[in-house]
Amino acid sequence: MNRANDLFVANVRAFTVGEAPYIDVVIEHAESGETFNGTTMSCYATRSNIGLTRDLNSIKRIQRVMPKVIGTAGDVVSIYVGTKTTPEGTTTFSGPFSFTIGTDYKIDCRVSWRWITIRMEYAGANTVRLAGYDLEFMQDGWR
Repeated sequence: MNRANDLFVANVRAFTVGEAPYIDVVIEHAESGETFNGTTMSCYATRSNIGLTRDLNSIKRIQRVMPKVIGTAGDVVSIYVGTKTTPEGTTTFSGPFSFTIGTDYKIDCRVSWRWITIRMEYAGANTVRLAGYDLEFMQDGWR
């Protein structure tokens, strides 16, 4: 078996607890090729507990997400913006917001709360790379 051409599926979840960053990675060995047992694979990247400012009690309003995605023009990445009151709380997601590679440079949303989570998903047979993203936001007060 030539492992150099085998496909591995990785689910990465990055988050912070206080000031310390944590990343959870699960890697599963799939088969060679672009599918997993004949089914198109999907992948996602999630960044949780984004405080955005030093004042963690303030409400932040996310207006735009500008992902830096490299991939095949026309492929669609689904973006979810999640919110929660505390880092340990339950995340409520808004979306999906569709981002078309090669056409879009941003998604517009109006999502507010203290802690923000960004989740990007892709399901397809092509290669997609997420190099990062920018968030446009404003401080929306204290509650």
